[in-house]
Amino acid sequence: MNNFCRRLTRSRAAGMTFIEIIFGILIIGLLIGTMAPILNNFMNQAKMRKTDTNLQATKVAIEQFMSDTGSQPPLLDDLLNRPSDPKASARWRGPYADERSLQDGWGAELVYTPGQGGKFQLYSWGKGGEGSEETVVSAFTD
Repeated sequence: MNNFCRRLTRSRAAGMTFIEIIFGILIIGLLIGTMAPILNNFMNQAKMRKTDTNLQATKVAIEQFMSDTGSQPPLLDDLLNRPSDPKASARWRGPYADERSLQDGWGAELVYTPGQGGKFQLYSWGKGGEGSEETVVSAFTD
């Protein structure tokens, strides 16, 4: 009888009970639940900074294109590839940007609208994309 009690005590002490396992899973779940919003906020801030950096770089590329060719690029693609306009093509010294710098932090293309007299608009629709609640992230209007 004494051996039976020892075996019973030893087997209970060797493992974990179901309640202990559930309690451990609950603690891990709570930790993940509190860290997820913080991590999500951090990721969104990083994407916003990347978007701002890409907007700055693209603005400089457009200004360099205008300095070299004497005209605005009709499309952002003209910063990457020789334009179809023969006059601008003859003075083109590009590429002025790479494809990744023409995208925002969420992978969407930056929006570029040429204007009159060397003015242009350059912006990103932001996290939600065009027409979302979170519309323009950053913009340059020269």
